[in-house]
Amino acid sequence: MPEDYLKSSQKLLANGQYKKALTAFEFVLLIKPNSVEAFRGAAQCLAKLNCWEKAIINALNALSHGRNQVIDLSLLIDIVEESRLQLFVEVLIQPLKTAYKQPTLTSRVYPLLIVQLEGKYNDIFSQKQCKPVFNDVFDQLIKDPLFHMIIEQHLVANYFIEDIILLARATIINKLSQGESITPYLPFLASLACLTLLNDGLYGPTDSEAEKLGILNLSLADFIDEENKRSIEELVLTLCYIQFADALRIGYVNKDLIKFSDLENLNLALAFYSEVMTQIDEEGVIKRDTSRLVQSFYAENPYPKWHVMNTEALNAQECLHSIGKSVNSTSKILIAGCGTGKQAIEFAKGCPELNVTAIDISHVSLSYARLMANKYNVTNIEFILLDILDIAVLNLQFDYIVCTGVLHHMASPQHGLNALESVLTADGYMLIALYSRLARQELAGIKSDLISFLHTEETSLAETKVTKEGVIKWRGQLSDKSKQQPWFQCWDFFGLSGIYDLILHPQQFEFDLLEIKSLLQSSGLKFKSMGVSLTNNQPLKKLIVENPVGPEGETLEYWHSIENKLTNTFTAMYQFYVTR
Repeated sequence: MPEDYLKSSQKLLANGQYKKALTAFEFVLLIKPNSVEAFRGAAQCLAKLNCWEKAIINALNALSHGRNQVIDLSLLIDIVEESRLQLFVEVLIQPLKTAYKQPTLTSRVYPLLIVQLEGKYNDIFSQKQCKPVFNDVFDQLIKDPLFHMIIEQHLVANYFIEDIILLARATIINKLSQGESITPYLPFLASLACLTLLNDGLYGPTDSEAEKLGILNLSLADFIDEENKRSIEELVLTLCYIQFADALRIGYVNKDLIKFSDLENLNLALAFYSEVMTQIDEEGVIKRDTSRLVQSFYAENPYPKWHVMNTEALNAQECLHSIGKSVNSTSKILIAGCGTGKQAIEFAKGCPELNVTAIDISHVSLSYARLMANKYNVTNIEFILLDILDIAVLNLQFDYIVCTGVLHHMASPQHGLNALESVLTADGYMLIALYSRLARQELAGIKSDLISFLHTEETSLAETKVTKEGVIKWRGQLSDKSKQQPWFQCWDFFGLSGIYDLILHPQQFEFDLLEIKSLLQSSGLKFKSMGVSLTNNQPLKKLIVENPVGPEGETLEYWHSIENKLTNTFTAMYQFYVTR
């Protein structure tokens, strides 16, 4: 009997009769109070009726009675997202933490956890215009496991949270230097050490902290001597200050101490990065000088550094659907220049019926990519060490090629594009992304500022070299005014490898759209559509309404005129579709 009522309720829900469906689901719950399906359906109805508090309560009941099934965790996330909840809700914390541990949900839960953290510690986060101050509430914040979850797997692209981290670290080392126990802060330090591995040691010590590190004998040399026994607290604190390669050395020498410290997050992070650097496939040879230069650059700066896949990212089906095309189970997809695999893995995960080929010239990046594919159980992708210019050796034709942020790092973008065109099927499509000269014009000034800063640290201009220590010091002295500039809000400025890729790449070109038109013509390719997101971009929306596409449809000349009117239109690169 309850099953029949439940089916009728679900049919009403499917037909959009939300009030009637809600009444029906509530009747089912009178008969069967523990019905997960009825709680789930009631939550969906209430969400459609904008009754957010009741919707959340019913979603939580579905979770409770359904033992945290992924479907119910996902429903709760849907409702919290749609409600745009900005308040701290105690009962949400545990289910959101549970959802965060599900790889398919992690990227969606992360911003919700930040909202909950800010709501829980409103006294601190409501003062974002000021520097944080260490007090009892601050002390509670940095000991909170919720805060630890937020900082240990993602780059912290938020200067206020960065200020919190740096104040906490400075306070902890000060306590240690005064002989106080820092054991209560060990979970925070372990999470910060994970972040430090991810951002390549971007948070270098201040002069005061460097002095304390020296007095306390907390340096690389102090921890690679196996006879020098130190506490786990001192070890993890040191990991919060040093660069990536040094952290791996310390981690290796002290692996037994870390292994038995019950710091699972730090153990996993060190094991992952150690495997990246040791499980490098040496097969394949990169022959050309410029390609070897770029290969060496990414061996030192694998990009992007990441741990969490965006399960909401567009896959091949969705990308091509946006331009009226599709792929099927026999389609061949190429990711040309896959780097550490984030984009390729997201594509492959979204289309498990397809086989994806991903090539790159960096051994380190491919090692990173293979391990991440294993982490997410993505098996329909093959990673190959290969120069784009040698793509013909695969003896394959591809229906869909993705090459974003790659051609502009080649000795000749034209030759690279020609090589890709030669393996594109007659009716195939290609997604290309290239740097915009106009959008990136301010980066030249930022790079000059960096070089100028490093000059002041050298005895002679001729001896000036860009070092990671120098870049870290420059990043650490940025003014609050600088941090408000759009480029300094860019994700890349929150990780050392990102800064290097953005402004210190040894080989790059920039373009305008008329130059890109010439590139395409020389390769026998035709522009089809610009991949522009209008989400949260009101100025661009307004400009397009005022300057609609003409009867001839989208053209590069049209977008060239739009960019000249709104110069920051393509800060995330020109992204566009082409075909033969």
